Amino acid sequence: RTTFNATASSLERASQWQRVLALFHDHRYTKEGIDVVGFSVAISACAGVAAWGRALALLTDMRFAGLVPNAVSFNATITACGRATRQTQAMDLLLEMRLTEVQPSLVSFGAALSACE
Repeated sequence: RTTFNATASSLERASQWQRVLALFHDHRYTKEGIDVVGFSVAISACAGVAAWGRALALLTDMRFAGLVPNAVSFNATITACGRATRQTQAMDLLLEMRLTEVQPSLVSFGAALSACE
């Protein structure tokens, strides 16, 4: 997982979101699988290009994989929604954070506010 996370993170920082998703899908069903960090990197890559639908799908897939989204996962998804001006989805994610006892941060609120612009 460490190799996947490091590679995916490097690609995400280089704005290579399609390569991140391809790598994600290649590793998803391997013995090692993808952890919360790997899902969060893939979601962040989607946020970089406002691919809010993919970000939401990855957040859902994370849960189906038996993983619990953390603040980074939520913040990246809210950012993707914010960049696509998807106000309802961003606010729903903020509510979901509170319901799942994940503490929203200034990043969470700032990303959600950007959806309202």
